[in-house]
This record gives sequence, C-alpha cells and structure tokens, in this order.
Amino acid sequence: MKHFLHETALLLLLTCPLLAISAAAPAAVTPERQQLIRAATFEVVLKKPEHDTVSYEKPLPLELLPYVERTDAYRSIGTAFALGHNTYVTAGHVILVGINSQYGAPALRSSDGKVYAIDHILKFSAHEDFVVFSLAGDPAPPGFESSRTPKIDDPVHAVGNALGDGVVVRDGLFTSETPEEQDNRWKWIRFSAAASPGNSGGPLLDQDGKVIGVVIGKSPNENLNYALPIGRVLDAPESKASFDQRVLTTLPFLQGGKTYTIKDEFHLPLSWPEFSRAYQDVSARHHDQARAEFLQAHADTMFPRGRGTESLLFDTNVNQLNPWLVTQQPDDSWSGSAPAYSSVDLAGDGSVGVASSADVGLLHLVRPNHAADDAFYQDSRAFMDLALRALNIRRSVGADQVKVTSLGPAVSDTEYVDHYGRRWQVRVWALPYADEYILGLLLPTPDGYGAILENVSSGGLREMKQQALLIADQFELSYQGTLRQWQAFLARQSTLPTALKGVHLAGAPLWSLRSRRFQIQVPTRLFAIDQDSLLVLTMGFMNDTPGVVWDIGDVWWYRDTHKETALGLLRRPKPPESARLELRNAWSDMQRRRTPFDGSIDRVGPKSYALFKVLDVPGKTAGAISSVLQYCVTVLVDRDAAIQYPDDLSSSIIDAVRLYERGVGEDAKPALSAATNEPSDDAAISIESKQVLQWFAEHGFPDEKDIRGRLLSEDVHDYLEILKSDAGKAAKTAAKSSDPALPVAAEVRRRSLSLLAYWSLAWSVTHNRDLWGPFLQHNHLPADTPHNKGVVAAESLLATTLAQPLGSEWSKSAATLVNTYSDERNAMVKQMSGVQPAAFRARVSPCPQAATHGSGGKVAGMGEVHSPLTEYYPTDLRKYQVQGTVVLGLRIDATGCMTEAGVVGSSGSEALDDSALRWVETASFFPAERDGTVVASEKQLAVNFHMVD
Repeated sequence: MKHFLHETALLLLLTCPLLAISAAAPAAVTPERQQLIRAATFEVVLKKPEHDTVSYEKPLPLELLPYVERTDAYRSIGTAFALGHNTYVTAGHVILVGINSQYGAPALRSSDGKVYAIDHILKFSAHEDFVVFSLAGDPAPPGFESSRTPKIDDPVHAVGNALGDGVVVRDGLFTSETPEEQDNRWKWIRFSAAASPGNSGGPLLDQDGKVIGVVIGKSPNENLNYALPIGRVLDAPESKASFDQRVLTTLPFLQGGKTYTIKDEFHLPLSWPEFSRAYQDVSARHHDQARAEFLQAHADTMFPRGRGTESLLFDTNVNQLNPWLVTQQPDDSWSGSAPAYSSVDLAGDGSVGVASSADVGLLHLVRPNHAADDAFYQDSRAFMDLALRALNIRRSVGADQVKVTSLGPAVSDTEYVDHYGRRWQVRVWALPYADEYILGLLLPTPDGYGAILENVSSGGLREMKQQALLIADQFELSYQGTLRQWQAFLARQSTLPTALKGVHLAGAPLWSLRSRRFQIQVPTRLFAIDQDSLLVLTMGFMNDTPGVVWDIGDVWWYRDTHKETALGLLRRPKPPESARLELRNAWSDMQRRRTPFDGSIDRVGPKSYALFKVLDVPGKTAGAISSVLQYCVTVLVDRDAAIQYPDDLSSSIIDAVRLYERGVGEDAKPALSAATNEPSDDAAISIESKQVLQWFAEHGFPDEKDIRGRLLSEDVHDYLEILKSDAGKAAKTAAKSSDPALPVAAEVRRRSLSLLAYWSLAWSVTHNRDLWGPFLQHNHLPADTPHNKGVVAAESLLATTLAQPLGSEWSKSAATLVNTYSDERNAMVKQMSGVQPAAFRARVSPCPQAATHGSGGKVAGMGEVHSPLTEYYPTDLRKYQVQGTVVLGLRIDATGCMTEAGVVGSSGSEALDDSALRWVETASFFPAERDGTVVASEKQLAVNFHMVD
C-alpha cells in the first residue's frame, strides 16, 4: 500500500503496510457472493528467481519459514480484479514493481492457483495510480459491476490478498471524502475497512457487491484507508498512459530541492515489455530534465564556485586517506571532512572501512599483505567478497539473520570518467532474493579501492546510477601504498586518473617521483627506503588553467609503516582575501620564513624532529619569483639524526627537489633568505642552454628520450659546446668587424630555434609511435600488423635526417612522421564503419530539448553542436600532437536524444575515445523518420581530433 505523500520519483511508489482496523458497522457477505468475489479477484505475483547467486555463512534455515512461503514459487505483491471482458484493474504502483524486476514480469494468480501472464496494458495513469490490462489466456471470470454513486456511511468491503495469504473480504464504512492533494481534481474515498500489505489494487465494494473504488493506500497519521473512485478508471481516456504529477528533486550533496512537474503521455495498448520500455523512457527523460533544472538553479553556487570553497582549494590539510564528500552545509557553504568509519581488519594488515556521508555510502579497502597484482582490479567478485566483511549484509529467514558472504561476480561492469579525469569502475551486484542491487563506483588506489556504494531497488537502478555519477565529482581521497604497489599502480594505465598519467616513479638506488610540476627524490644519505616503504600523495582540488583540477597537493615518502621518518613536499598556492584568516596567516608565515618555516630543526613529537624549508617558485621573468605560489620541503627524523646531521639535513632536502612549475600572476623579487630551486645543470652549460630547458619546463614537457634514445638536455649540452667552439673561431676571423659578437649571437639564436622546433615535435613522434600497439589492441587487429609504406618511408627519412647536423630539416621530418602516423590510423579506423560497438554506455548528462522535426530519412540527422570539440581535446594529447579519429555508434530516441553511445572504431587512446563519448552528448540530433513518424534509430559518427594552426 502507498502512503498519501507527494512522491519524489516515478519509480518510488511503494507498497507500504496498512494497519488492520475494525469496521464500524459490519455488512454481511453471503457465501454465494463470496464465491463470485473470489472468482473475480486475483493475486498480482512475480516469479521468484530459480537460482540464488548469493553465498551465505551457512545453509539457509528455510524450515523457519511458513510452509506456504518456502514452497511458493511466486511472490505476492498486490491484488487485481476483473472489470469486464478480459479487462483487469490494479493499482499503478503494484504493477510498477515489476519494471526491471529480477523476478520478471508481473502476472495474475487465481484462487485455484493458475497463473496468467499480462497480455497488453490498456490504460494507465501515474497520478491516479491505476492500470487497466488484459491477460493472455483470459480465464474469463465474471467481472464486477460498478457503482459511481456510493454514499458516506454506507457499508463497504475491502477485498484483497492481505499479507499474501490469499484473498479475504473485510468490512467497514465509507467514512468520508478527501480532496486529491495536488489540484483537487477528484476526491479519494476514505474507508474504515481493514487493509493490510497486499491489499493494494484490490476492489472496494459496496453492500451490493459492486466495485466503487480501487484500494490505493493509507493515511500516514491515522488508521483510515484510501481508494480511487472507480469512475476515474472508467472515464479515463482509452489507449493512453498519462502522467501529471509534481515531484521534488534533491541531491544528497546539495541543500534544498526543486519542484518539477511531470506532464506526459504515450499511446496504448502495448505489451508488457513495450509498456515497460515506454514507461522507463518517460521516467528517465523527466528525471534527467528535473535533475538538470535543479543543477542549473544551483549553477552559480555549486562547488567549486560556491561560498567556502577556498578552504578546499587552498588547504590540503582537509584531505585524508579515507574517502569523503564535498557537501553543501545548511548555511550554503561548501566543506568536507572524513566521516567516522567503522572498520574491519583483514588478515595481513588489510582493512575494510565503511561510513556514510550525506546518506551516501562510502568504503575504503586496503588490500591484505600489500598485494600489488593486476588481476584483483579486474575481479568484481574478489572486491565484493572483501567489502562484505564490513557491509554486514544479512538475509532474514524467519527469526534468523544469515550473513551474506559473496554476491558472485558483478552483473554489470563498466567504466566512467568523471569531470576531474578519475576513472571509475561502475559495478552492479545482484541481490535476487530482495529484488535489489548493490551499485558500486570504485576508484582504484595503489593499496586497494575508495568507493561509493549504494543499495537500490531493481526498478530504481537507473536513477540511482545517474545520481551516483554526479556524486563522483564530489568524492575525495588521497593515495597511499608501498613503493611496490605504486610501481604496479602507475603501470596500470587504464585505471590511472588524469592527474597521475604523467607521473614517473624511479626505483632504487635513488628513488624519485616526477610530475609535470616537480620532481622529488630521497637522498640515500637522508634515510634508506625500499619497496616496502610507503609513498602518500595527498590529492586535492586546486585552481589551474583553465579551471579547477584534481591534482597532487603534497608528497610524503615514509621509511616504513611507522611513519616516523619521512621526506615531504608541500605545494601551497596563495589564498584569496576571502579565505579564512588561518589560511592567509599560514601563507604569510611561509613567505616571511617565520617559525616553523625558518629552516631550523624543531621538536614535533616525543621522538620526532622536523625541518621545514620554503622554496620560492621561479616567476615568469629571470631572477624573479612567483608571488602566488610556494613549495615547502620538510623532513621528519628521530632525535639522533636531528642532533648529529643538522647541516646535512638542510642541504639534503634542498637538493632533493626540482621545481618545473612557474608561478602565474605578478612576479616578486626574491627574499634575501629565500631558498630557490631552479633546476641546476653542469656549470659548463651556458645561459642559452638553461633558457631552452626552462622553456620546455615552463610548458610542462618532461625530459624524456626521443626516438633516437637521446634527452633534450644532452642535445642542448652538445650543441652549446659546438657553439662555444664556433664562437672562438668566429672571434678570431671577425676581429676587424665593428660588432664581432653579432655573427656569434645570430648562430646561437639559429641553433636555439632549431632545437626548440625539433624538440617541440620529438615527443609527438614517440607518443604517436607508441599509440600503434594500443590502436591495434582496441580495434581487435593482429598485434603483428605492419605499418603502411608511407609510415615506413617517413620513419626512414627522419632517421636519416637526425644523423645529419642539427638544422630545420630535423623538425620538418619529425612533423611529416607525426602526420603520417595519424593519417594511417585515421584511414584504418574509418574502415570500422558498419561494425557494432562492443558495448554501449548510457548518457550521463540530461537530454537536450526534444527536436521539433525529424531528419526526413531513415537515419537520424546531426543538429546543433553546443560545445566545440576543442574543449574536450585532452590537454596532454594536444601538447604532444596526438591526433586521431573515433568512430562512435549512437542510439538516438524519437525525441532526438542520444541515449547511448559506444566506440565502433578506437583512436587507440582511451582518453580520446572517452572525450569523444563526452563531447557527443553536447550535440543535438533530428530523429529518424519512417512513414512520416519519428522513431528511435542507430547512427554512426566519426569524431576527428586534429591540430589546428
């Protein structure tokens, strides 16, 4: 039975229990009429799953269940009744339980135990909560006559499958009428006859046995029950499903809600599968639109724009190893902190912790024994088996509660990339006995997982998944693991977030970590580490061009799991004036080198001593420093090291760090006490070589090897040595010149420009070359597929050119090879047209406004593109000129909404493929037409990422 409250979603119409109450004036029912009532009244049932995929701690004690319950192959969910020739009625919320149910389609069961499948849905009203349908193999019972004119205080009979134990008739009175709560479009019949779980959808009869209403629900605050007048069913338009409701849209991380009006319809009759799909289409479309309007209403106050975000963008101290959510507080400010976790220890120093934040389930899994194997991250069963240790899911069997130990493999396992480039595993596990699912968004970490977990009814899975994808953008955690785990994690490129794609971890004897912003290594004279030592990256949201990103804030190397000896690097941007006073004071203390940032060794614990050294970030001009960004390197040591090696500690931590990042904003003059950290080179390399290296560092290019196996720094050193030699010769021969330095300066400039031109393309060559293997793999082509003749010739030309002295031909040949690599892949991927995608993924963003007309053809047409493709071109790939074409397969519904998309032909780059899938959601389409009617269809679209001058 449903309570009379405003529903918040079409799929959340619940069968809520009714309390039995005594009738005020019993009305007798003769045995003959009782037989007629039973013949025309049916149970609404779902077939129980025949196979249980769940494992338990012990055999289920089914003997504790009543005999009928443990032997019945069906689950009773409500009541229906006959109203005429092959015409049956029940409550709308009863029939909707069967949508997407793991039990299958709803059916009717008669008093003699025969089960009849639903044939067609004839009428449906979501707001009036009724459905009219026909049966396959109609048993043709005598249908109830109807009466439209019941009177208050008349005796009534509530008929239904009370408590699932069979159809019973209970007496009471028609006590009053209650206006329909939305717009007073009708009046509910309120009655005092007892009704229980299972009565929903049953007939309410008058004393003559005529049906006067459909039993719907109960008042939440009193023991009176409600029925829809039968006239509303009889007078409803034929062949139509209608929706006219107001719903409240909310999101767990946002304050408040927004009312949304659903007004829609579709044509009937439809078979049950067709009705189920049509209903879900309407539900999904309006849920998406309601959610989009709600988010749009909060657009100016959403994180990271809203009030209070400075604490999250400028203070990494709020970050913790356990997952947490960024949520809006009652005063509309944004903040976040790790909720209280309930943890279960696993053998081998592993653990599983669970918590709830804003009614969202969070989980943190640390793998036992510092495991680092890849197989675990592909094994959905292995993850859930460990998670269940803390989730403590139990199945009620009579008076017993039996613990669930395994759900088996996930029934769905897909991938989602959030707006910050984090790659989530989206997995769904079935709980068939409860007709529910467990939905998990899992974020792989070096030592396990951080996760969002939600329990959801089968019918609500789609909407919960869409909500969870929005919650993912509010999710925060930091990464920890042993160095062995980190090496495996960084090699697992398919699960890495964008922030860690360019991070390199170098191993023994000198461990170092390099990102696009910095490099930090652990000097062996400081302390020794090995593969069992810990590395922690404190991740966080931060401002960066062109907006807020999720990136590394702090780095901590720990000698061991005790975390008493460590080397850390802290990145601190200047907080705005609107930030909290303590944030601004902390920045000022660093800038002015106040304690503890004065470079002295201070005691910070019973056994621990720390030294903090602030590093100025180079500014945009030579000799200046950034006024808006600082780094602080620190070391934690024991008492003996602090006393014995104070000077060595200071020099060690300065030498341990190289900064590649350059501050934006106004430059400042360096303080006299400032410690600078420019990348130091051999003294023999001239200032020109430093400027060349600085240009690449400022643009985020790592010092990686080119196709010859050479480093940029090696080329710079070699050619500057040649320049020095040439300069000496030029000085002797140009003694009579009025400006003998001029030819030397011109040659320096020419050589520098040649180096810049070539090395701007050198990494493009290697990145495009290395894409060949993934390209073949993603497109299921043989791994030994050879390059075409054009690529072979271009590779040979570049090799020949690089063997000659440096000149403009180096860059020209490199550019030719980059384009040839790209042209080869583009030509091959376009040959994939006509192939079906291996898998489709559902649309994430709301559908655009419905198209005003069709395409005029059998295939949907392309409409307006609301965002340029360049906005979705991954920054690193553009920098390295990685180009490619992605062929997409699209499913476009009758409104022109692209509902699903999949990759037909891969570019070879997962980042480009994902960008194409996200970009295509910004486009609108004109639906296909058949016989003048718009229809759903499939379409293929080639998306070409290419460099534009």
